[in-house]
Amino acid sequence: MNIKLPNFLKTFIYLFFVGVFSSCSNNRRERTSTKEEVKTTPQVSQATKNVIIEPKLYLEHSGSMYFYDGPTVKGQFKNTLVTLMQGFEKIKPEIPPIYIVNDQVYPYPNDFKTLITSKSVFATKIGNPAFTDFQSIFSTILTDLKQDQVAILLSDLIYSGKNSAGKSAQKIMDEAQQLCQMTFTNYAANTSVLVIKLHSDYQGVYYPYNSPNKGKKYQGNRPYYVCLFAKNQTMEKLLKENLYSQIRSFEQLPDFQNKVFFSNGSLLSAPYYTILQDDSDGKGQFNKGDNSLNTKGLHAIKNVEAPHRSTDKLTLCVAVSFPKGALEESEIMNVNNYQIDGFKDGFKLKSVKIVNRTDGTTHKLLLEASKIAGGVREVKIKFKRTFPQQWIQNTHSEDDTSVNPNSDFATQTFGFINMMRGLNQAFELPNASDKNNYFTLTLKLED
Repeated sequence: MNIKLPNFLKTFIYLFFVGVFSSCSNNRRERTSTKEEVKTTPQVSQATKNVIIEPKLYLEHSGSMYFYDGPTVKGQFKNTLVTLMQGFEKIKPEIPPIYIVNDQVYPYPNDFKTLITSKSVFATKIGNPAFTDFQSIFSTILTDLKQDQVAILLSDLIYSGKNSAGKSAQKIMDEAQQLCQMTFTNYAANTSVLVIKLHSDYQGVYYPYNSPNKGKKYQGNRPYYVCLFAKNQTMEKLLKENLYSQIRSFEQLPDFQNKVFFSNGSLLSAPYYTILQDDSDGKGQFNKGDNSLNTKGLHAIKNVEAPHRSTDKLTLCVAVSFPKGALEESEIMNVNNYQIDGFKDGFKLKSVKIVNRTDGTTHKLLLEASKIAGGVREVKIKFKRTFPQQWIQNTHSEDDTSVNPNSDFATQTFGFINMMRGLNQAFELPNASDKNNYFTLTLKLED
C-alpha cells in the first residue's frame, strides 16, 4: 500500500535525518581530532628544547652589599651585573624578573632600566638589610626555578642569620654549612649550581661577624659572587650551545677570579669522547674495533701496532667534551688531575691540549704507552674531583674583624669554605657510584 505524505512532512523528515547525520559526522570528526591532538603532544614537547633560556635576577640588599656600588666606586660589580643581563637581552630582548633578597625574597618594584640607571643598584630600600636569611633565599630560588630558566644571584655569600648576634664565629660558620646542606639536598639530583668569584671596589661600611649592627669603615677591594642556578638540562644548554657562548665567557667579566661547579647531571659525569684517527699527535696504527655498544664516539680499536720508529711510543689521542664555563681551565689542563687505570700497556697521560672540533670536543688527551701488551684489554681514564679546591681554601676567613685593605681581608670571605662544603655535601648523592671522580672514560683495545 502506498502512503502519500504531505510535502511539509517530507521536508521535516528530510531535515531531521540531515541533522542526525551531520551531528554524527561532527562527533566523529571531534573524536578523530582528539586522537590527533594526543599524537602530536610529543612534538610539542620536542619543541620546548628550542626555548630560549629566561634569566631571573636576584640581588642581595644587605648592609655589607650596599657599598659595592655608588657614585665614587670603580663599578666592577655593576658592570658585571649589566654584562650578564645584556648577554641574555641580545638573544631575546625582554624585561627579566628582578628580586631583592635579604630577610626574604621581594619582587623589585621597577624595571631593569631603572635599576641600572639609578645612582646605585641598591638605591631601593626593600626588606630588612640587617641580616640575610640564605635558607629562605635559596629555598625560594630553587622552588620557583623552572626548566629553561636560570636564576642569577649576586651576593657576598656572608651568612648573617637573624639570631647571629653574640654567637661565636665557629657556630655561625657551622650554621651556614648546615643550612646549605639541608636546603640543597632535596634539589641536588636535578639542579646544577655554578659559583663564580669576582672582585670589586668597595667604599663604605663593613659589618664583621661579631658586630652585625655596628660596622667599620672600609675602602678597598672585596670579593663577591655570581651564583647561577638551573635545572640540569638547562645548565647543559647554557654551557654547551653556541647561542650562549658570550654569556658563559665568565673569565671576561670584570675582575673574574675563580669558579666552582656542583652538579649530578650528565654534563660532567658522562661527557662525549672519542678516539681520534689520523691525528697529528697520534703515533702508531689501529683499526676501528667493535663499537656496537656505543652510540657516540669511537671507544674501541683493534689491530693496534706500535710506531715504526723505535724511538716513538704508541700514543692515542682521545678528544673529550668539557662544558665551557663550568670548570677552571687550569683544572682541566693539569695532568695530575687524571688517573689512568688498566696498566697492561703502561699508559700514562702525556699532556692535555685545547681543541675546537666540530663534534663539540674541547680538549685532547694524549695517552702514551710504554709497551704494547696485546690481547683484549681496557684503559680507564678518570678525571679526579677535588674538594675543596685551593682557591676555596684561600678565600675562606674565620675572622673578618680586621678590615685592612692591604691584608687578606681584601680577598677573603667570612665562612666561605663552610658554605661551599654544605653545597658539596648536598650534591654528594648517597647512591653516587663514584664520589672521587667527575667521570670515567673507558677505551677498549684489541690486537
